[in-house]
Amino acid sequence: MGKRFGPALVDYLARLTGQKADPREYIEPPETFRSSVHLLEPIRGKGALLLPMRRLLAELVRWLARRQLGVSALTWTVEPLSGPATALTVEFAEPRTDDKALLALSKLKLERTALNKEAAEGVMSVSLQADSTAPLNPVDADLLAHPALPALPAKGAKSRSTASSTELVDSLAAKLGRSAVRGLRIVDDHRPEHAWSFERATHLRRSTSEPRTSAHRPLWLFDPPKPVDARQFELRSGPERIETGWWDTAQQHRDYFTAVSKDGVQCWLYRDRNERWYLHGYFS
Repeated sequence: MGKRFGPALVDYLARLTGQKADPREYIEPPETFRSSVHLLEPIRGKGALLLPMRRLLAELVRWLARRQLGVSALTWTVEPLSGPATALTVEFAEPRTDDKALLALSKLKLERTALNKEAAEGVMSVSLQADSTAPLNPVDADLLAHPALPALPAKGAKSRSTASSTELVDSLAAKLGRSAVRGLRIVDDHRPEHAWSFERATHLRRSTSEPRTSAHRPLWLFDPPKPVDARQFELRSGPERIETGWWDTAQQHRDYFTAVSKDGVQCWLYRDRNERWYLHGYFS
């Protein structure tokens, strides 16, 4: 059996029948942070909440440092002496560990959050919860940074431009709302209209894998494609057949061609089952 199916099957059967030890890994729930500041006297106004928030964030940063984690989302809960609590969630495009940045983004979120009547009259407790954490990049130039030392390039370390764009996304999301800042995500679908989707920018994560190579695609797509007379174009390459989507309501059967119009514009045309031609996009 080992010669026919390989050693993996023999090993599996031995563990299945108890002839070989088969240790199981225990389920480890993700580590979460929860802490609260209970006040002796009620505090009023959003500005007064920053002091207990700063204290909780300092505690969170120490907790993250011991575990070499970064936080991707925070949940604040403001509880009045009586009445319902007010909760606000702050999400980040990348895991963070800087208490100053966390406080600044939390402050932006707090400014656009309306406290209920009871909380506006006086807050007795402020709580912080961090359930969404992720391991930090083990190779990070910031860990080696020192005023007396030159900056060392590190593989995997974020550039200043990347860090600035992440801070901008987080600031806009905190100020305008999570749904107001969106980015594009590539979808594994051959159909051009379904090969991308919008997603909240704070949910997008930069891929560590190599970029995929694919066929030449235009930068500009028409929605819907425009019917055209193929005689007005000079075909340059093709056809590239895309026939998929039979499992849903957006089935496609198209033969795509690159072409040049009479004006010299490089275009992307396709022909459907009924021999009708459509202009689907322009190349840059």
